[in-house]
Amino acid sequence: INASFNYDINKFNIGAEASYFYMPDYIIGEIDSDLSPMTIGAEGVKIYTALNYASIVNTGVNMSCQFLKGFTLAANAAYNLGQDDKGNNLPQISPVQYGSSLSYKKGMFDAAFLMKGATEQTNYGEDYGENPSDAYTIFNMNIGSSFYFGSQKLIAKAGVENIFDVFYSTYADWNGIPRKGRNIFLNLSYIIK
Repeated sequence: INASFNYDINKFNIGAEASYFYMPDYIIGEIDSDLSPMTIGAEGVKIYTALNYASIVNTGVNMSCQFLKGFTLAANAAYNLGQDDKGNNLPQISPVQYGSSLSYKKGMFDAAFLMKGATEQTNYGEDYGENPSDAYTIFNMNIGSSFYFGSQKLIAKAGVENIFDVFYSTYADWNGIPRKGRNIFLNLSYIIK
């Protein structure tokens, strides 16, 4: 089941979406405590089995607004919940995630300042060997431009990810392995038509 709503007026847009999934015979790995872990740091060995059913709910809201000339402000938030047939939380289900961006575009030049993060994961799949993840917020920025040479095009983009070098891991990072710290990048793309 899916429902969505979008509303546009002038240079403002707001939207919302919700989905519900009911999955019979949901296949998942359950920890078998009778088996010895085969990897250092592992909490056990998983045996795959089919649950009677599982259900997942996804919801999200987003908005964007264009202002001045070339500026766009956007924001979004999403909430997900997954449960098995006994009401236990499923693993690998995201906590509340949020983000926002301020971008500028004029001609072939563009720039953006972005924020993204997640709340502390409280609905984690403990019965399936999952650990909670801490809340985090990171900031990124980038600039780019396109250059034309006849029918050929060069796109240059540079930026910094995780500007403040935040130490974090997400719900999807096995055993809390951290994501990369501050990262500076330069991308060049050459397109021949």
